Amino acid sequence: MKKKGLLKLVVLTSLVAVLAIALPLMSGCFGKPEAAPPEAAPPEAAPPVVEPQVLKFGLIGPLTGSWAVIGLPYYRSLELWVDKVNAEGGVEIGGETYVLEAHGYDDKGYIPAEALKSAKRGVLEDGVQYFHSSSVSTLVEAVAPFLQEHDALLVTHGAGAGLRAEWPHVIAALCAWPQCQAQLVNYVAENNPEIKKAALTTGDSPFASDDMIWIRSAMRSNDWDIVFQEVYSPDTIDFYPLVTSMLATEPDVIDLGSTVPSTAAAILEAGNSLGYTGYWIGNNFDVDVVTTRVPYEYMDGKTVGFQCKLDIPDVVGPVVYGLYEEYQSRWPGEFAAEGFAPIFTFTLVLEGMKEAGSVDPVKVWEAIYDVPVFEHPYLGEARWGGHEIYGCDHLLMTPWYVGNVTGGRFTAVDIYPFYEWYQENVDIIVEEHEAFGRTTYR
Repeated sequence: MKKKGLLKLVVLTSLVAVLAIALPLMSGCFGKPEAAPPEAAPPEAAPPVVEPQVLKFGLIGPLTGSWAVIGLPYYRSLELWVDKVNAEGGVEIGGETYVLEAHGYDDKGYIPAEALKSAKRGVLEDGVQYFHSSSVSTLVEAVAPFLQEHDALLVTHGAGAGLRAEWPHVIAALCAWPQCQAQLVNYVAENNPEIKKAALTTGDSPFASDDMIWIRSAMRSNDWDIVFQEVYSPDTIDFYPLVTSMLATEPDVIDLGSTVPSTAAAILEAGNSLGYTGYWIGNNFDVDVVTTRVPYEYMDGKTVGFQCKLDIPDVVGPVVYGLYEEYQSRWPGEFAAEGFAPIFTFTLVLEGMKEAGSVDPVKVWEAIYDVPVFEHPYLGEARWGGHEIYGCDHLLMTPWYVGNVTGGRFTAVDIYPFYEWYQENVDIIVEEHEAFGRTTYR
């Protein structure tokens, strides 16, 4: 037993000695052991995702009933514009990014009480502070006091009697209706100097007087003799008596004002049957509608209006043409040029926001009025004016589209100016406003 114990002791001693020699050698083979790594710092928290803010734009217009043929293109164009801006990443204003949101409100056919309901719903329920509407005077007067109370901005696509110095939040941001009625007459007069006598008719409506004022102003400025003037009842079915009376005065041109396409078709049918071969001016000569009553050839080259298609890129520009093409792909056959008015007016508003660095409506309209000459991206140079008839320069005098029935379609053939004509003929324009009982500020 003693020998075995001694043997174990020798073996154990030997192993210790071997390890004492081997371990340093092994350490040399593998290098010095590294110090333990410091504890890793906790990962930095990801920056919070900043959601873009929302800018709400509202359209007040006739979305149902017989006038929806005009109102629906307004709202659809607003949707189209909102989609375009949002697809491009929204808009940056004052260092903040905003996406846009479209809201549509039905005034049920230019009814003032319904327009006011729409404005209240937009402001109080939906939080809308920017609205587009028609320039029909009774509508603007119905909604303007409420919108002023809430510092909300209203842009219209033309100027009626609703423009006032005490309402800076009401801006006529285009010379579409009713000022475009004068541009149509001026275009026809410039291109047809042989015209001397004119007949004028339009339907009895809240905006008939605005039609008459601007049509008559342009006719007088071109030295046309107004040989016939009458407002017809919207219930009229048989237009032969009206057209017979007009033709008895032997006019070279007949202006239908804001007559809708179906009624225009009936009037042109009577004119064709009774042998009239002169020129026609009016709101909307929808070729598909009118040619159900008269041959296309009867209209070709002699029918001018402003609710035309924007389908010639060289006339309207590539951006507007692209929007037109997109509109047609979504809602084929339902386009009218004035339907793009919300795009053009709200484009002005966005420019005002960028200039102000704010989306506060008061700061925005102050910034808009501070720009004396506005280079509209789609329509060209525009200037503020209108003091002589509104008591304030809240009308942005833009060019606007003139359409002609030609080559099988009712298409834009020019973007016609307004400002210069207004300045040269302001006395006539004031006289016509006074003749229709309007207050002027000459």
